[in-house]
Amino acid sequence: MNLNALPDPKMIKGQLIQDEQLKQILEFNHTSNDTYPLHKTIIDLIEEQVKMVPDKTAIIYQNKELTYREMDEMANQLANHMMRIVSIQPDDRIGLMIDRSEKLIISLLAIMKTGAAYVPMPPLYPEDRLKNISSESKISLLLTENAFEKTAKEVAEKSLCWENVYWETMSAEKPERTLKPHHLMYVMFTSGSTGGPKGVAVEHINVVNALSYFIEKVIPGSAGHMLAVSTYAFDISVLEIFSILMTGNTLVVASQEDQLNPEAIVELLLKYKITVAQTTPSTWSMLADTINWEKIEPMMIICGGEYLSPALGKTLLKGKHTICNVYGPTETTIWVTSKIIKSEEDLMTIGGPIANTDIYIMENDQILPIHETGEICVGGINLSRGYFGHQELTDSKFIDHPLKKGEKIYKTGDLGKWVPNGEIEYAGRIDDQVKIRGYRIELQEIEESISKLEGVGKAVVKVKPESDYDKKLIGFLEYPGMPLDDKNKNLLIKNFREQLKQTLPVYMIPHDFVIMEKLPINSNGKIDKKALLDNYKKAFVSVDEKKEFRNNYEKTIFGIWTEILQYPFIEVTDNFFELGGHSLLLAKLYNRLPDSYRDRISLQDLFIHKTIESQANIIENRTIQNISHQDDAQNESMIKQLLEDAQLVPEISVTDGDIDASVMNSPQNVLLTGANGFVGVHIIDELMKQTEATVYCLIRGENEQIALKRLHQAFEQFLLPTHWLTTGRIKVVTGDLNNPLLGLGEEQFNYLAKTIDCIYHSGSSVNFIEPYSIIRKANILGLQEVIKFAAAEKVKPVSLFSTSAVFSFGHQFTHKKWVYENDDIHQDLQAVSRDLGYVQSKWVMEQIMQKAEEKGVPVIVFRLGYALSNSQTGSTAVYQWWGALVKSCIANKAYPTILGFKSQLVPVDYMAKSIVHISRQKNALGKKFHLTPLAERDVSITDFFDRINQYFGFDMKPLPYNEWLDTWKNNEEDPLYPLLGMFTDKVYGKATLKEVYKNTYYYDAENTLDFIKDSDMPYPPLINKDILEPYLKYLAVL
Repeated sequence: MNLNALPDPKMIKGQLIQDEQLKQILEFNHTSNDTYPLHKTIIDLIEEQVKMVPDKTAIIYQNKELTYREMDEMANQLANHMMRIVSIQPDDRIGLMIDRSEKLIISLLAIMKTGAAYVPMPPLYPEDRLKNISSESKISLLLTENAFEKTAKEVAEKSLCWENVYWETMSAEKPERTLKPHHLMYVMFTSGSTGGPKGVAVEHINVVNALSYFIEKVIPGSAGHMLAVSTYAFDISVLEIFSILMTGNTLVVASQEDQLNPEAIVELLLKYKITVAQTTPSTWSMLADTINWEKIEPMMIICGGEYLSPALGKTLLKGKHTICNVYGPTETTIWVTSKIIKSEEDLMTIGGPIANTDIYIMENDQILPIHETGEICVGGINLSRGYFGHQELTDSKFIDHPLKKGEKIYKTGDLGKWVPNGEIEYAGRIDDQVKIRGYRIELQEIEESISKLEGVGKAVVKVKPESDYDKKLIGFLEYPGMPLDDKNKNLLIKNFREQLKQTLPVYMIPHDFVIMEKLPINSNGKIDKKALLDNYKKAFVSVDEKKEFRNNYEKTIFGIWTEILQYPFIEVTDNFFELGGHSLLLAKLYNRLPDSYRDRISLQDLFIHKTIESQANIIENRTIQNISHQDDAQNESMIKQLLEDAQLVPEISVTDGDIDASVMNSPQNVLLTGANGFVGVHIIDELMKQTEATVYCLIRGENEQIALKRLHQAFEQFLLPTHWLTTGRIKVVTGDLNNPLLGLGEEQFNYLAKTIDCIYHSGSSVNFIEPYSIIRKANILGLQEVIKFAAAEKVKPVSLFSTSAVFSFGHQFTHKKWVYENDDIHQDLQAVSRDLGYVQSKWVMEQIMQKAEEKGVPVIVFRLGYALSNSQTGSTAVYQWWGALVKSCIANKAYPTILGFKSQLVPVDYMAKSIVHISRQKNALGKKFHLTPLAERDVSITDFFDRINQYFGFDMKPLPYNEWLDTWKNNEEDPLYPLLGMFTDKVYGKATLKEVYKNTYYYDAENTLDFIKDSDMPYPPLINKDILEPYLKYLAVL
């Protein structure tokens, strides 16, 4: 551009821009760069890297790695298959409905290799939204996975499942294509300003320009590993996926589960020594709050999608990271400004335009001077084609360029102003389009969805900021049926939420609803939107001032609820969990109670007593009676409950209880509950290896697709071979232990009862803080349904997965040192009645199973120690308490000294192999088996952490229990914090649950050793360096 050429005066607002100032704005936009490969496409540039570094690792996903050659060959095969089944031309669109894995990256490349553009259609989107995207973009084909095949057929005319590709025979040669830089690369759907999602059509040249700039200016040339954590329906994913592949470096793909878990993301950053990562400020804020954040080595942090606050910027700068703050709408291809942050002062602006991009601040199509706030308008090579299939909307947003004839600029709808150093200060949105946790949301789209609900008139949705990164959507709506009492209003709101889930993603469903007879109107006859939120805030602020309480207990507890839930209009009769509470918040509630209250109420009590009123009542009553929550009278009541429930064997009739030995040795069909649990997936793995059986897996899910996906995710999470899922020997059955007939219809229940030869009952609620009264439904009532199933049609043997903890801390009462497989567990009832609800439920389950056995059901009972990890891969159930203990102790450099405390740590693969081996032997029926360490190999808590120190150079110090507790009990970010009650609630003799387990029983395992002596794993492995090293690496602490 000729910097001396001034625009037409009519383009200048009020002709207030002085010549020198206008030249300065033109200088800010002097960004031309002709060195970028704009004559090539993205796939061209990636294929160049394949030739240059064919054997370098391109993709890492969990335990899988693909080289550039392998990635390229698979993408070629997939592209060739797609081109065989449909005719594809440049600018055609192919939908992509696939989960996060290496398959996602290969699929993206394959679609481009065909010459088509990809259209993200994430499987988590509601079906109606997927149908809308499919229809709007007119896709030729939908590429998906088996898990989503049913949905794919509902939303697209033609689909292809990844698993159905002819991988063995399809050519791996690069397909021929006529793709050019001005052809489409993707059509990305955003929340539309006219109420529905609109597809933004982006060309290869747009992306090549954007990524070339970031490769040159932002991403270090020596970038080794970049983390892909953004959803592929969010255009920032384009930068994190393709820029790293354009430079021949390595892309680490976060799984769907890890993507949602800040702790897991940080573990990936540590494990793979990530050098570049990009996500929204909301996510960076959560990552910076994790316990291991400070361990991350300096890296390039790209931060965009929403406002980067000074507070977060300061936090990120502490780690000596390089921070790049970026800005840009989808319509202008990812990012169009960038700013390297070196100090808090740098956070005041979003930087200046990237290469080959020009930006103007405008009002009514006129250019504004420096310092004047107006609409940010963007021109240049990054500009997309506009909205696919919506030319009128495109013309309204992509207007004629004020300085370049024949070119366009895009009106972003964002406010900003130039500052004298050539950077832009962002000033928010013009319209009602907002960003929450990085998602761009059009409030009008939500309003239209609410207005379509039965009985609703007008609707307005507003954003209620809670903090820099916590914004809540509030829905205000007219409902002619007003007035409603509180009960009916709550039921109505619950119904609204359920209906909205069918059409809107979860992040677009309002946090709260305000039902009104009429929405307020301002003097112009329009809805007074400002008054709505002002009144909402006023009601929230003033609620505790008007509140009347029965006593100080209610008032104190109410104050804590209000503080941690941040929820308006709390009543003393409200249910904690229905107001958004969960186990972590409950732990916060418990820890913030005064000490005198915690003497009277346990964390488990809070699960049972879910209202302020009931919590206050129990504290008041126990205070008056001067009893603690571990009082003997309460313990006797629990014993009575357990003994009563032990009689709950269902009415069954077994005519012939004899089992053919051949059926047990070589079953054709087995039923497994708890299949997607840590132990459950390892049982599947062993059944696949040791038998030819078809395994029917009972899994909760709305449909088989979702249930299968959960199973697939469990295999990937625990690093087991997913190829078992493609053998046809694993069948998913959607059901629920909580429901009659296992949640199956009567017809399916009866069919399976005839088909199944034996049952492995691994499914149960494993929760270390929920009380027995809550766990009882899934574990006790669920077992009743399993017993009914075992007796229906034909008798089937049941392998019951129990726990060595059914003996609890019974040694405190029996004064024995050993327990044997045939011991009567009644001897330990005094201890069990004071133990965790989970342990109590397992004790009752064994009692019920024994009575079912007396009625003719063949039974094998396996008492499992603590499944520490897979001895080979180190995979573990990170959500269980021992993993949290390890992370906490390493972080706090201390562990508790509890003399002789043992958790019977055993590798899960040993457990699974032993269970399947033993269960196939008919003479195992009627016996109990301890899957616990040999006494001489058992590891105390002190031994365990001493070994970690010795083997790996950690410096954890042994501390007396209470001193160790003090290192973390007030840290709400500590991994153990959600389990606080396990470590602080007094259960017996003024000692906590962990303290009373000192000098734990030794476990005899004569039956187990006798039955596995002819297997290839005759003894439980010693917990040594070979087992601990992969375990600690999986936990990302090594």
